[in-house]
Amino acid sequence: TQLEIQRMQMEMAERQTAARQDEQAAKAALDKEKDETLAARTKRYGDIMKNVLVRMSDDPKLLPSYWQLVENLWTMYEVPEDIRAKLLLPHLTQKARTLIARLPLAELNSYDKLKVHLNEQFRLTSREYRSLFVSASRPTDETHTLFCGRLKCLLAYYLESKKCDDFDKLCDLLVADKMKDTMSALCLKHCLTMEAGRVS
Repeated sequence: TQLEIQRMQMEMAERQTAARQDEQAAKAALDKEKDETLAARTKRYGDIMKNVLVRMSDDPKLLPSYWQLVENLWTMYEVPEDIRAKLLLPHLTQKARTLIARLPLAELNSYDKLKVHLNEQFRLTSREYRSLFVSASRPTDETHTLFCGRLKCLLAYYLESKKCDDFDKLCDLLVADKMKDTMSALCLKHCLTMEAGRVS
């Protein structure tokens, strides 16, 4: 009858609509999944970073300032931790790429481990950070504001390398540094050897 035909047509139309909605939902889920893959996220953030992230300097003494810039950009653009190292790789110098060539994959995928490895390879020890801070001078083309920022960065890296995170530790560190400045070469060598033994 005519009524049954209409009812069957309505059911078929409803089924087709539901099937189309399911297909659209599945496509949207697939698109979202594709967008969340490592490659897609790396490309998305890589396109942003290539316009703001500068190439690493060949001068190892500028590394602390470079790390600070990089980390500020990670925060500003909310870059996920698992792709930070991947985004940094194209901006490394040839020497830095050579130094990380033999790193295990787990370390190569971690920005923090990559940074620590490069700092070690470029011999950026706490002693070097202190020396950079103490001997820093302002070139004529550097503003006082930029110089102040550079000094703060060097001091922060020095304090971090010494695990100095409160006022008492800061006082102890300043006193120890002053004492080392007044020691004879032989005595200083002995103290530095003892310190190295405690760290390792």
